[in-house]
Amino acid sequence: MTLFTAAGGVSSGVIGAVGGFLLTVIFFLGVPLGCWRLTASRGANRVFSRIVVRKLHEKFMKRVGVPGSFQSEYVLVGTPRLPNNLVWRLIQVISVVFLIASDATLLLKPPSPMTEVNYFFAFGFVSLSGVAPFIVLLWVYEDAGLRRYDANDNTVSKVGTWLEAFFVGTGVATSFLKFALSLGGGTIEAVGAVTALFLTLVPPCLIVTVIFHREVQAKYVRKFLSSESVKTLRKMESALG
Repeated sequence: MTLFTAAGGVSSGVIGAVGGFLLTVIFFLGVPLGCWRLTASRGANRVFSRIVVRKLHEKFMKRVGVPGSFQSEYVLVGTPRLPNNLVWRLIQVISVVFLIASDATLLLKPPSPMTEVNYFFAFGFVSLSGVAPFIVLLWVYEDAGLRRYDANDNTVSKVGTWLEAFFVGTGVATSFLKFALSLGGGTIEAVGAVTALFLTLVPPCLIVTVIFHREVQAKYVRKFLSSESVKTLRKMESALG
């Protein structure tokens, strides 16, 4: 926000500074936050009832070779609650953004370092607005107390653990390092580009995550717990036990 406000002020004075500030708020924060809220509000129940319960994702996991047992049921455990801190979730969001941006940019092979940086920024913003919301759904399920029970090995785990493992890990650092090395143009130029990307992408990831949890996460957890899918799940649990 400071960078874009200052840049607008330098180029166009007070009007430019105000424009830069508003652009930052609307574009970098408003759009991703709106996508997160829409997905959590409209998608939590639909994804659970149409994909998770029907286990369509398990078919996909088998196709891509994700190991694991697929004889599972979904149960509600404990008391719904939000996490004590957001460190792990902040790491998840940053990892999603940088992994997809790195891999997509390397895949397209832009013709110049500047184009690479532009591509990376664009894919990073798209990831924050369009991919991270699916991780947000996992947070809603986790905070609601929804768990996956594996009858084969008698274990209970969070819903979508495999998805978190896919996006968060050493692969993120490796992909980003490959992207940084692909920039070329000398060490100073590469370091400058990487620093600029961190300054423009990391703060929105952090701010959107914090605002979402402080303002609306609890509301969407309650909404999911009052959905028909959860009511049906509770009736099934009561019938079995």
